[in-house]
Amino acid sequence: MKRFTLDKRDVYDLAMVVATVVKEQSEKLDFKEVLHLQKISNYLLSTIQDFKSKIENLSKEKDVYVKNANAKISEYKIQLHKKTEVEGVVDESYKNKIDSFVQEILEQAQAEIDKEITPQYEELYNVLGKEKVDVEIEEEKHKMLVDKFELYAKEKYIDKSRMIEVYEALVSANAK
Repeated sequence: MKRFTLDKRDVYDLAMVVATVVKEQSEKLDFKEVLHLQKISNYLLSTIQDFKSKIENLSKEKDVYVKNANAKISEYKIQLHKKTEVEGVVDESYKNKIDSFVQEILEQAQAEIDKEITPQYEELYNVLGKEKVDVEIEEEKHKMLVDKFELYAKEKYIDKSRMIEVYEALVSANAK
C-alpha cells in the first residue's frame, strides 16, 4: 500500500481528473486500467464524503439558475414563434432577437451565480477544502494512477500549482 496526504479539495480535484480521464480516454486504455482508475476515483471521493456532498449541493443550486435561464429562453422563442404564426411573416431580425435575448439571459444567470454560488464554492475550498486527508492505495493502482496522471493531468488542471502539489504528493507516497 502507498500512503499520501492531500487537502480535501485536492482529493476531490484528483478524483474528478481521474474520472474525466476514464471518460475521455477509455478507448486508449485497456479494460483493467479503466476499471482500476474508476475504482480509484470512487475511493478518493469516499474519503471526502462531507466535501463531496457540499460540492454536489452547490452544483444543484447552480443548476437551478441554468434551468431558469433555459426556461426563459424557451418561453421567449415560443412567443416569437407564435407572433410569426399570427402575422404570417417571418421577422428578418428573428435570429438577432433570439441571440440578443439568449446573451442577456445567460449574462444575468452568470451574474446571479457569481453573486450567490461562487462565494460559497470559494468558502468551501478555502475552509473545509484545506482539511488534510490520508489516502491509501494499493501499489499497483498507485503506479497506474501516477502513470496516467503524468500522461493526462496537465490538460485537466486549471491551477497548475495545485497539480504540481498533487503530483509531488503522489510520487512521494510512502509504502505502508
